[in-house]
Order: sequence, then C-alpha cells, then structure tokens
Amino acid sequence: MYTVKILNYLENSKPKSINEILKEIGIGVKNKQKLNINLENLIEDEKIIKIPGERYTIPGKTGYYVGKYEMVRGNFGFVDTKTTNIFIAREDNLNAVTGDDVLVKITKESIDGKKSEGKIIEIINRNKRKITGRYQSSKDFGFVVPREPIGKDIYIYKRNTKNAKTGDMVVVNITNWGDEKRKPEGEIVRILGDGYSSDTMIEALLIDKNYSLNFSKEVINEVDLIDEPTKEEYINRRNLTKYNFITIDGADAKDLDDAVYLEELKNGNYLINVSIADVSHYVKKDSFLDKEAFARGNSVYLVDRVIPMLPQRLSNNICSLNEGVDRLTFSVEFEIDKDGKIINSDIYKSVINVKRRTTYKMVNELFKEKENSIDSCDEIEKMLFNMKKIAEKIEEIRFSHGSINFDLPEIKVVLDENKKVDYIKKIERGISEKIIESFMIIANEIVAEKVFWLDMPYVYRIHEQPDIIKMKELNNFLTPFGYRIYNIDEIYPGKIQKIIEDIKDKECKMVLNKMILMSLKQARYSPKNEGHFGLASNYYSHFTAPIRRYSDLIAHRILGEITTKYPDQKWIKKTAKKLENITDHISSTERKAMKVEDDSIKIKLTEYMMDKIGVEYNATIVGISNNNIFLELDNYVEVLIDNYEEKNYFFDKKNYKILEKKTNTEYNIGNKIRVIVVRVCLENLIIEVKPVKEMRDDTCF
Repeated sequence: MYTVKILNYLENSKPKSINEILKEIGIGVKNKQKLNINLENLIEDEKIIKIPGERYTIPGKTGYYVGKYEMVRGNFGFVDTKTTNIFIAREDNLNAVTGDDVLVKITKESIDGKKSEGKIIEIINRNKRKITGRYQSSKDFGFVVPREPIGKDIYIYKRNTKNAKTGDMVVVNITNWGDEKRKPEGEIVRILGDGYSSDTMIEALLIDKNYSLNFSKEVINEVDLIDEPTKEEYINRRNLTKYNFITIDGADAKDLDDAVYLEELKNGNYLINVSIADVSHYVKKDSFLDKEAFARGNSVYLVDRVIPMLPQRLSNNICSLNEGVDRLTFSVEFEIDKDGKIINSDIYKSVINVKRRTTYKMVNELFKEKENSIDSCDEIEKMLFNMKKIAEKIEEIRFSHGSINFDLPEIKVVLDENKKVDYIKKIERGISEKIIESFMIIANEIVAEKVFWLDMPYVYRIHEQPDIIKMKELNNFLTPFGYRIYNIDEIYPGKIQKIIEDIKDKECKMVLNKMILMSLKQARYSPKNEGHFGLASNYYSHFTAPIRRYSDLIAHRILGEITTKYPDQKWIKKTAKKLENITDHISSTERKAMKVEDDSIKIKLTEYMMDKIGVEYNATIVGISNNNIFLELDNYVEVLIDNYEEKNYFFDKKNYKILEKKTNTEYNIGNKIRVIVVRVCLENLIIEVKPVKEMRDDTCF
C-alpha cells in the first residue's frame, strides 16, 4: 500500500523508526498497523531490514545485511546475501549455526577482490532445530559431536540419551542453544545406527539438509486424484500422436521429460520438434503439490538414491513420456537448414505418443554398427542418423560463436547390491548425448527469446560475465603453464574456449579446465535476462526438465498464460513481483542439491578407500594451499597431502608451487607423482597420502 513511499524515503535517509516513517509519509497514526504490515512484508521480500533500535533501512545502505549463515569446519563462516558474501570470524558469529538467518554489520569492506568481513549482531531465525551427530557417552551425561561442525558439542542429560551407545549416529532436538560460555543442550529423538556406516552417514546428511523421500498426506491425496489424460484434455492441443517421437535417456532413467522428432522437408531443410512433459497441467498453482515442489526446488540425484521433486506417480508415470502412451506436452518446433540456421519456430501445447524409448548407449551403438549401411535402417534409425548430422552442425556453429566446452571427465560411482562401491568409471559422452544437448539448448533459447521480446515476466537461466579480479587471478595461475587471457577488460567466451582448445592434448588439461571453471561465476536463475556467458547465448532459460526442476515448471506455467492470449496487467505485475523470490530460492536449492550430491559420493568413496591403506597409486596434483596439497588418484578419487602439522612443505603462492623443505623437491600443479595411502578418516571424509617417488611430467611447460 505504501511500498513506493517507504522505499523512496529509506533510500534517501538514515535508518528510521516506524514513527518517523509514519510522520514522513504523512498517513496518520490511525494507519500505523497497516504501515507495520507493509514494513513486515518488505522485510519478508528482503527490500528492507530491521536493525537494532527498532529502525528500518535498505540492505547494505548503512553496512547492515540480512542473509543465511554457513559455518566452515566448525570455525569461521560466511553469510550469503542477495548481493554479497561476507566472511565471519569464529568470535563474531554470535553462536550461529549453518542455516540461521542473521543480521550482519560490516566491519571491513571488500578490498582487491577479498570478501567483506562482518559481525553477526542478531540471529533472526534458527532454521535448524534438529542436528545429527555421533554420540559419546560419559558416566552421568553424554554429548553429541555434530556431523556438520557448529563450533561446539551438544550436551545431553542422561535422561535424554534414549539409550544411545558411543559411536551411534543420532538425531538431536536442540532445547537450548547455549551462549559463548555454555554448550548447546539437547535431547536425542532418534538413533540412526552405526555412526561409521556410509548408509547411516548419508541418512544423516539428508536429515541435516532437510530432504525426505516421503511426501505429506495432503500432497499424496492431491496426487491420488490425478488420472491419466482423457480425450477431453486434448482440446486446444495439437495432436502429434502419429509422429515418430523418441526418447533418448540413460538406461536407468524413469522420469522422462523430453522427446524429439525430426522430419526432412521437401525444401531440404529439417523440421525438429522438442516436446516436453506438460507438468504444469497437473501441478496447479498454490496447491499442496505446487508448494512442495517449490520447497524442494529440484530432484536430487545421490549416489545411492533419488530424492524426487514430485511423487513417483507423477514423475515416473503420468508425466513421464513413456513409450506407447499418450502424454500431454509443451512443444518447441523449429525449421533448420542444412547449415544449422533456424528459419522459423513455434511454441504450443500438444499431445504425443512416444514410439520408441531408446538409451544413449543403444543410439551410440547404432551409429557405430550401421554407419556404412544406413539403407538397412528402419524409419526411426534413419531419423536418428539425420539427427546426428544436424546436431553436429549445430554444435559446430555454437563453438564458432564462442560457446565454452569444458573438457572435464564425468565420473560415475557404481554400487553393488550391498550399496558398497563396486567400481568407478569415466562416462564417455557419445553422439547421442550431443544430439539431446544440442536440441535442448536450442529449445531453451527459442523459448527465452520469444518471452523476452514479448516483454513478459519470466525465469531466465543466466551466466554472468566473469569478475575482472577472478580473471587476473586466473591469468596468474595460467602463466606458468604458458597460457594467458589477453585484454581481460573485454572478456568474451571465445577467449576462454581458445585456451581449452589449445590444452586439449596436454597432460595438464584436467587441472587447467577445473581452474578455468572455478574462475567463472555460477549460473543461476533470474527474472532479468542477462544472457548466458558460457553458452555465448543472448537469451537462455530452462524449459526442458519440468519433472525435476521447478524453474522449468514455472516456465511452462508462464508460457501457458502468454502463448494463447495476452495477459492482463494485473497478472503481469503479480507474476513479476513473485519471480524475484522464486528465482533466489530455486538458485539456492540447486546449489544445495549439488553439494549434497557431491557429499554422498565423497562418503561412499571414503568408505571404499578404507581398506586401501598401504596401497600405492599414481596421482595428479590438482590444487595447492598453505596447509594441503590436493591430488586426484588415477582411479578418480580425490586425496590430500597434509602439511598442517609437520610443515614439510613451503607454499610459493606467487608461482603456485610447493617446495619440499628436506629434499628441495619442487611440486607444480599438474605434476604426476607416486603416492601411498597412509590414513583414511570416514568421520571427516579425509583420505591422506604421502609421496613415494616423483614422476615428473613437464609436458605442460
């Protein structure tokens, strides 16, 4: 009601109390309650913050920020806000733990790319009441060492131990957070099992991150009312059921989002149709199902299980584009010539019937087996060969425009029937993977560009320009290897892709690819189109995976409103207002999911290496710091040489190299060395090695 007046006033003044705001905008004391509601809504939308003294201000304007705290190794931490990331020393964290919403006062501004430093002055909300950890029993009490360090152990009275034994992984309900002198207190509410079992550790990981395989009763009740599509639901959709749509996915995939079809036209061009499961038809706005999908943000693919965004009845059945059944879809159709130029495109709702469910492996083998005998192929196989031809042309054009193609191995950890690591393999990307990737990228670009020029609110997938300071640091790292990005003030993706091309046959390519990737910003969701740097794309969105990404579900919902009619201004304003919070949230859930997925793999790999103490491996140095040398073994497991206690090595930060003090041996990033496994700690997920002998490889220099 008073939003614009409040924001304008606070933008141009010092922090003000509610009475001062009331007086300034001239609305009268009788409207104080309405003003208070307006202020609370602005705080919820993170437009303003409340600081000590019951005063209101704009975030950052007077050095105050609100954000989420994350503790690192039970010591220091960071507060992540909408605009910045603030370092918090242990003594300045006010006993906050990971996940807390906090108010921070900046104590030292950012200089030369270093993070700002701050002090937490208020814990606004404790978002975590339950914490997992390993129980240790004493005579008259016990305590829990949190799995994710919070700086202190948790004190447990004997009556609250639930008969837990030392070493058990338990769930603790915090009853008192304590203070600077007093430990937090809690009661054990659940015993998960052996604290040193990888299965128990992953279970604890999921509890800590608030993930669950289960859905609420309200959600399940809504899903139970959803049926297979009827002919009545085909109305106002194009019926494409007669066409030879296929799916190409991993062999173990069950949630099939996308199907593709290609037809050779009389003019020599190709008509390509990318049809995506129309999840928005079933997941209605503001339903229990919608709220749960939003809260989860995305499906999470752990090493041993999947935490789906939607219940399986939808994700694996009614929405999934399974072979031989009619499915409701959203289609992007485009005509493309033999040179890879898009002639025209269209977006519409449709019905398809997948004629063949294929896998990446099946299609790649087809290309190898029948490359010289295409005439013997059936219609779908011939279509696949045409898809191969046009996908190769699309990829060629993308890279000519500067799209970055990182040459990093994708690793899959394969478990046996007991959920132990059976083997670790490198996933080879074949032509079938490139077909799907190329078609999906084009579909995402077509949708994003169409919505942009309609000037409608939308969820864009953006990848911002790299930070100049990060590029300078990258150049410092690249220089010893003989590479450099010139004129970094005018950076464009082609410059980075050129280096990746130059190092593709070098032994150090993996290390340099990783460092380049780490120097770039992380892609995220935004209501504002800022292009996608990595893809060298002016317009980009996520449209092709609504079963497993909420961003795509929202994209479909918006497209459903704007492709058949022009929405009214009320809808436009309301949608635009909500998208900022939606995009912030789903960017956060994506980052959270990536971390949990990596942690689950690390847990299993650490367990896998526990019986490898004394075993020698070849390793590549992939990172260096004051305290550690980081390496990757030839079986793709990440390990370290611990320099913290013994200080056997000197870190030359300027030249990014390590000198061993006793022998004066020099170690550079990218060097190959022989190591032996000396310690494996499942509790802290550390695999420590020591050098056996040097196997220098200077092919990078």
